[in-house]
Amino acid sequence: MAFKKTTHELATLLEEVVSSLRELPDLPLEKLKELCRSELVNTERILPRTDLDELIEEISNSSRAEVESRLNKLTSKNLLELCKKVKIKVGSSKAKANLVKQILWSFFDAKADLDRITSY
Repeated sequence: MAFKKTTHELATLLEEVVSSLRELPDLPLEKLKELCRSELVNTERILPRTDLDELIEEISNSSRAEVESRLNKLTSKNLLELCKKVKIKVGSSKAKANLVKQILWSFFDAKADLDRITSY
């Protein structure tokens, strides 16, 4: 995997990381990890089944850009639940970006691709 960042861009990024770390309270790393984990658990929200049904309806009636924006706001767990509900095969890669891409393809591109293939 090739990276396109230069050493100067990396140095700038590291300076920003150092600045962010200095703004945090001076805590032992174990305590900081614990706080981060609890914060992640508190912010992740699993959508109930009814919300999934509403989301599917919303996807069907919205533009691709609107749907992409909405999907990017969901957690990976929500996206996996959506994929299971509408029977989208996600393969081995369950990264959030790949899930969003698969959902968008399934709802917006699959029919056009199938029509193009069958027209030959």
